[in-house]
Amino acid sequence: MEAKKILVINQFSGFLCRDLVNAFQNDFGSTVLMSGNAETQTIHPRVDIWKGIPYNRKSILTRFFTWIVFTFQALFSSRSKSSDIWVLVSNPPFIPIFMGFKAIRKKKPYFLIIYDLYPEALKQIQFISEKSFFFKLWQKWNRTVFSKASGIITLSGSMKKAIETYLPNSEYDKVLVVPNWFDASTQKTDEELKGTERYQDQWMGKRVVLYSGNFGMTHDLETLVEIANHLKEEKNIQFVMAGEGAKKEKLVQMAQNYSLPNLEFLPFQSLPDFSSLLKRADIAVVSLGPGAESISVPSKTYNSMGAGLCILGISPGDSALNEIIEDFKVGYNILPGKVQDGVDFLKSILTDTRILDQFKSASLKASTQFTHKNTELYRDFILKQIS
Repeated sequence: MEAKKILVINQFSGFLCRDLVNAFQNDFGSTVLMSGNAETQTIHPRVDIWKGIPYNRKSILTRFFTWIVFTFQALFSSRSKSSDIWVLVSNPPFIPIFMGFKAIRKKKPYFLIIYDLYPEALKQIQFISEKSFFFKLWQKWNRTVFSKASGIITLSGSMKKAIETYLPNSEYDKVLVVPNWFDASTQKTDEELKGTERYQDQWMGKRVVLYSGNFGMTHDLETLVEIANHLKEEKNIQFVMAGEGAKKEKLVQMAQNYSLPNLEFLPFQSLPDFSSLLKRADIAVVSLGPGAESISVPSKTYNSMGAGLCILGISPGDSALNEIIEDFKVGYNILPGKVQDGVDFLKSILTDTRILDQFKSASLKASTQFTHKNTELYRDFILKQIS
């Protein structure tokens, strides 16, 4: 088969996209990446990079503005003309729709990578009503674009079921579930971190409960602050919340109102500092609010397992996150708002640290199933569908 030129469109290119395009460049004639921040990743020099406007998550307004601009940049880019296969990632959410319709018109084979399902994700943050004209129109577009795609790749069984509602029964086999993986560059040995171990001596004598990432509207982080409040008299536990996002101001205000000495807020971390923070932590918090359980899987789950951390999930019982926690026995999941359940769990593993050590050991073992080798599943699926 003649080598094909593959185009990947993803506005925010994190380590997942980096690993994916680096793998693609070995198996396709050439690889083009359209992104807003590809320069922040170690992309193989053979990958042709086209740079658009970066994703700005500072507010809903900046998100939508950068989403729209990037979508138009992709639509009118000449790079797509010479590409044989398009891979359209749901970041920004308009790309699968508008580039999907363009691919249909040009009779290009295209694949969708659905990390977050829209418009449902916008309904979950109460930005749009499911009764609105735009919501129903978007769903209509999904039915067309999803059914015409050569294949769809998503993260979990629950997300697959949500996507299948847009497909006829005969096309269910075009949806492939490939779990995400941890970022190998964050997993540093003591020798590699030597001289950059920022958090090595922080919070001495305490077990560290870490939330790191986006303080987004779909994350139930209020429950974590409430748990910290219930445990503020415990001397051997420290809560750390690192990152930025729409909810951060509210969470900081909650902590100030409660006068929490056991909760510290940090900004987004550089890669060395994040690696140091992961090594210092014992328990990683991963959160999904009600309504997000079938439309999203936080990638921090896999990074936390790669670091051998116990997972404290805050998510609905039927979430993919809870499935991972239960299947691999890497921690405990509480329902959103169930503060006392989280308090009881943390107290139990502080009382018997053998239980905590068992969770951490299981987490590290489970992480071997979530590595960059999962890119091979993407590659094999695409090659099979176009052969």
